[in-house]
Amino acid sequence: MEFRVLGPVQAFAAGDPVDLGDRKQRLILAVLLLEANQLVPVGRLMHLLWQDRPPATARRIVQTHISRLRSILHERHSTAGDLRLTRCGEGYLLTCDPQRVDVHRFRAEVERARHSGEDAERVGILRDALALWRGPALADVADDEIREELCGGLDESRLAALEERLDAELRLGHQDRLIDDLTELSTRYPHRQRLVGQLMLALHQAGRTADALRLYAGYRVRLAEELGLEPSPGLQRLHVSILRADPATAPATPARPAPPAPAVAAPARPRQLPADVPRFLGRESYLTRLGNALAPGRVPASAPPPVLVTGMAGVGKTALVTHWAHTCAAVYPDGQLYVDLRGHGKDGPLSQEEALAALLSGLGIPAEQVPPRAQDAAALYRSLLAGRRMLVLLDDAPGPDLVRELLPGSATCGIVVTSRDRLVGLVARNGATRIELEPMEPPEAVELAMRTLGATPQDAAAVHTLVRLCGRLPLAIRIAATLVADRGNDVAAQVDAMAGAGLMDMLQVLGDEDAGVPAAFGRSYAALPPDAARMFRLLGSAGQASLPADTAARLAGTTLDAARRALHHLVNANLAREHGPEKYSMPDLLRRYARSLVSNQDEPSSGSAA
Repeated sequence: MEFRVLGPVQAFAAGDPVDLGDRKQRLILAVLLLEANQLVPVGRLMHLLWQDRPPATARRIVQTHISRLRSILHERHSTAGDLRLTRCGEGYLLTCDPQRVDVHRFRAEVERARHSGEDAERVGILRDALALWRGPALADVADDEIREELCGGLDESRLAALEERLDAELRLGHQDRLIDDLTELSTRYPHRQRLVGQLMLALHQAGRTADALRLYAGYRVRLAEELGLEPSPGLQRLHVSILRADPATAPATPARPAPPAPAVAAPARPRQLPADVPRFLGRESYLTRLGNALAPGRVPASAPPPVLVTGMAGVGKTALVTHWAHTCAAVYPDGQLYVDLRGHGKDGPLSQEEALAALLSGLGIPAEQVPPRAQDAAALYRSLLAGRRMLVLLDDAPGPDLVRELLPGSATCGIVVTSRDRLVGLVARNGATRIELEPMEPPEAVELAMRTLGATPQDAAAVHTLVRLCGRLPLAIRIAATLVADRGNDVAAQVDAMAGAGLMDMLQVLGDEDAGVPAAFGRSYAALPPDAARMFRLLGSAGQASLPADTAARLAGTTLDAARRALHHLVNANLAREHGPEKYSMPDLLRRYARSLVSNQDEPSSGSAA
C-alpha cells in the first residue's frame, strides 16, 4: 500500500484507491503516518480529534477507529511484515516502510538534494519532491488549528525546499523563466525576505536593475509601515551589491560541481536485545506503565530520565523489559543496546570501563579505538547517541553510580534499567521513574504453572498449592513445574513433597545451579553488609510473619537506630518489605531461604542452598 498525506489523505493498493473511512478515522491514520515507526499516545489522538472537549466515550471511539484501520490494512496488505498497526502501552504504533508515505519520501528527497554536488541534479530532485504535494497537508481531515499543530513545520519545509530550488536555478542562469513565478510567490508570502531577494536578483540579472531597486524600496516602506522593521542584513547587502553592480550579482554561469562528499560509514544500528520469552504471559499493567513512562511528550527536552524496574530476585524483571522492548522495538529505529551489568553475577559487576566498552562495541567502535580513559569513552558514547532514537537496556545494575555514567545525553533515547536494589539515589538525583515489579497475579501464576506442567483440570488444586509455595515468582514456578513434570504424572504427590523443609533443594537446577532460586537469593544475600545479613536471618527465623522495628532490635540485641538501618538495607535490596509504620515482613519463599541459612551454620552459597 502507498499513502498520501500531502494534500487529501489517501491510500492506494496496487494502484486502486482504498476507502479509509470517515474524517476522524482518516485523521487518526494521518497522524500515525506522520509519526510512522513512533509511538503515538492515545491522549494525543483524543486531543487532535476533540481538542479539549473529548466525550466520555473518546477512548472507546479511538479504539474502534484503530480496529477498523487495522482491518483495512490487513485486508489490503495481508503479508504485513513491514506494515503493522499495534497497541504498545498507552499508545499505538504504525510500523511502516517510510518510502510508502509521501511525506517521508519528500523529506528524504530534500535531504538528498542538499547533499547533491550539482545544481542541475539538485533542481531535478527538488522538483520531484515538491511535486508530491497535492495541496495543503491533511487538507480534507484537519481544520486550520490542527493543521498548524501537525503540519506547521512541514509547511515551512516545503517553502524552504522551494527556495532552495529557486536558488539553484538562479545559479544555473534561469533568471528569465523565474521572474513570473517569483513575482507570484513574493505576493503570496509577502514577509519571506528570501523570496524578495531572489526576485530582486532575477530582475537584476535579466537586465531590469531599476525594477529590482524599486522592488526593494517598496518592500522597505511596506515592512516599516506594517511591522516597524528594516529589511534583513542579507537583503540590505544584496541591495548595496546591485547598486554597485557587484560582479557577484552578475548573470550566473553554470556552477562548478562541488567535490563529492567523502564516504562515511553508516552508523551501526545494533539489535542487541536478548531473545524474547516464549509465550510471555500477563503483566499487562506493567507493560502499559513501561510504555507510558517512555512515551513521546513525557520526556523532558534536556535528557530523558531512566525507567527503573526493580523487584526481588526471580520476579521476572529481565523477562518483562525484554518482552516490552521487543514489542516496541520499532519506536527506536536506530537500534537497541543491551548490557548485563552483572550487579549480582558470581564474577562481580562490570566496571565503568567494561560497560562503556561493551556499549561502544555495539555502536560499531572496534576495541582498539575505545578511549582508555573512562571519561573519554563516556563522551564518545554520548556523542554517538546524540540525536538518534535508540533504546539502552541496562540489566542487573549494581548501584546508581554506574548507571549515571551510562546515561545518554540525548533526549531521543530511551533508557530502561533493571536492578534488585531500589536505587533510591537514581530516583532522587536523576528523576528515574521506578516501577516496582511484584510477583505474578494469582490467575497468571496458575496459568504459567499449568502451561509448564501440561496439567489437566484435575490437577488444579495441586497447581494452586505449587503456586503458593513458589510465592508466585515466575522463576520458582518454572523450575518447580518443570521438576514435577519430569518426575511423573502424580502432580499432587509431587507438590505435597515440595511442601516440606526441602523446598529450597527442589528449586535448584541440577547441572545449572546458578540458574536456580537458591543461587538467585544467595547472590542478593551475599551483597548485604554484615548487620543486614544477620537481620535477614533473624527475620527468616522469627516465629511471626511481621515484626515491628523495635522487636527486630531486641532480637538482634542492638539499638533501634541500628536495627532500622539494617532493615532499610533489606528493603532497598528487595529482601524485605515495609508494609506499615516501622513494620517489616518477608515473603514466605525468602523466609524459607533465610531459615536454610540458619540451619546450615550461616554459610550461604551463591550456587546452591547451603
